[in-house]
Amino acid sequence: MSVGAWISYLEEIQSVRRHTNSMLDTSRSLNPPIVVHCSAGVGRTGVVILTELMVSCVEHNEKVDVPMMLARLRQQRMLMVQTISQYKFVYQVLIQFLKNSRLI
Repeated sequence: MSVGAWISYLEEIQSVRRHTNSMLDTSRSLNPPIVVHCSAGVGRTGVVILTELMVSCVEHNEKVDVPMMLARLRQQRMLMVQTISQYKFVYQVLIQFLKNSRLI
């Protein structure tokens, strides 16, 4: 998948969240989880979770620390983001997101 298509996919996930939140009773907790799962539940799923977390860090002006966040994810589920190419892809997505946001 291309970086641009991936960013569109992340935007679609956000759209689902916004729609779900609009359907909820406001007295309840917002931001219910979105379930994503690939065949093993670690490689591509890990890329989705990690890229979404890192984009959220950028959007909320928080520290963007991919290795630290990946280590935390792997404490919860081993092997998240299985390959070097998946790991590089996370950085490519972040770079493109920053360019699209005109932050770099």
